[in-house]
Amino acid sequence: MKPLPITRTTDSKAAFRAGRVFRIRAWPAGNGWPGMFALALLLAATVACAGDGGVEQRAWQEIRGGALLVDVRTPREYAAGHLEGALLIPYDQVKQRLVEFGEDKGRSIVLYCRSGRRAGVAERILREAGFTNVLNAGGYEAMRAAQRHRGAES
Repeated sequence: MKPLPITRTTDSKAAFRAGRVFRIRAWPAGNGWPGMFALALLLAATVACAGDGGVEQRAWQEIRGGALLVDVRTPREYAAGHLEGALLIPYDQVKQRLVEFGEDKGRSIVLYCRSGRRAGVAERILREAGFTNVLNAGGYEAMRAAQRHRGAES
């Protein structure tokens, strides 16, 4: 692939008419699919992040139905605030503490952390251990907000 051409000129009107004002080409002309693909990915990520709290609402439905609620954050984070009824099992201890999740591999389990990343790690460990009904509810603050929203609707 050729080096990316960058053009700059002091005669801005002439350069603009020639289409050379600080123009950077990221891929060869006539091959615009990489840019379209990147744009599609960006759009999909934006839509996913701008959700309506669906995961959190589903998590609260599961919790009301008797799901095991597990906070996978650190003990310090848990002590600073946690959801009522949540069991603390830090994500890096999930594998060693599988017995605490019970013998029923179909039991509904709702996991949360600060952002959802650690809950995702814990979810993967539980699924690898054979648990089939595990939900990564995302972050603590989002769960609290959904709980407050749910309380306001009641």
